[in-house]
Amino acid sequence: MKEDERIEEALGRFSRIFNGLNMLGKKYPERGIITKVLRSLTSKWLSKANAIVEGVQYQSGTLTFDQLRCNLITYEMTVPSLILKMERTRRKSLLLRLHHKKKIVMKIMMAKKIKTLHF
Repeated sequence: MKEDERIEEALGRFSRIFNGLNMLGKKYPERGIITKVLRSLTSKWLSKANAIVEGVQYQSGTLTFDQLRCNLITYEMTVPSLILKMERTRRKSLLLRLHHKKKIVMKIMMAKKIKTLHF
């Protein structure tokens, strides 16, 4: 999988490769396909790949390629929204801290009767 590639594109490419091999007579068991897909994921997918490998369906051998596909697509859709939410929270926190520091500086200036702050 390429770093900037969407998971649907990568899985579509894998499907074409394995279907082509199947037509040529080289059959891979579904577990083998799933393992190869998980190994090919980039580092940003490492935590999700580990969670899938440690999961009950993978361990028992009942995980299908379609289930894996749905799982990875859902993860790709939800992770960016979580990251955005964390960024917004972090920005709000920084703004509140800056606002609080500005209030403190203004109080100090008023107490010392300083009209402007020179840096």
